Amino acid sequence: MNRKYVIILLAGLIWACGQDKTTDTAVVESPVEQPASQPDRLDPENMKEQGRELFGEKTVNTDAAGLVDVETLKGMLPATLNGMTRAQLFGEAANALGFDVVEVSGVYTTSKGENLSIDILDTGGNPSAIGMLAGWAKSEVDRQTPNGHEKTSYVGDQKVLEKHNPATNRSELATLVNMRYVIKLRARQTTVEELKNDLTALGLNKFDDLQ
Repeated sequence: MNRKYVIILLAGLIWACGQDKTTDTAVVESPVEQPASQPDRLDPENMKEQGRELFGEKTVNTDAAGLVDVETLKGMLPATLNGMTRAQLFGEAANALGFDVVEVSGVYTTSKGENLSIDILDTGGNPSAIGMLAGWAKSEVDRQTPNGHEKTSYVGDQKVLEKHNPATNRSELATLVNMRYVIKLRARQTTVEELKNDLTALGLNKFDDLQ
């Protein structure tokens, strides 16, 4: 009887130890795949680069998207402007953060080697793209910063956003034409008033024919 009792007791201990081992086994979770990193904020100045990172390369059909073709939009930048000669001309249809746009850029130089950059973007009238690129158009801005001023003003009846940094003598001017075309001018050693004259010389009425 004692021997049987010992055998039963040993069997019970072995079973208990097996249970403890099962209970103490650590559960290893399979690693969770992390989503691709997203930019902290959307930067309007780098929309195309961020768009490529998030959405990859995408072929834009300008006709299907209701956009002006690249060559036509490039024609809006004349060979000469206010005595300056166009030295560079570039254009592309691209996807910017999910928005199809056409952008052309021109660089004008003076006899002194000074440069004026002009960018024209056709948003196709997409409200989301306009809100990101020209959200100031529906508000009044008057801001002083350590880097200068930023405010809305007018060139005739055309509302513009002007920026000037006195430390670097860099000026910028932006406007939204026909609730569709975003035009930006940038230059160093140039006043805002000079950029306004360049915008006038560019001729905004000709954009009416692109509708």
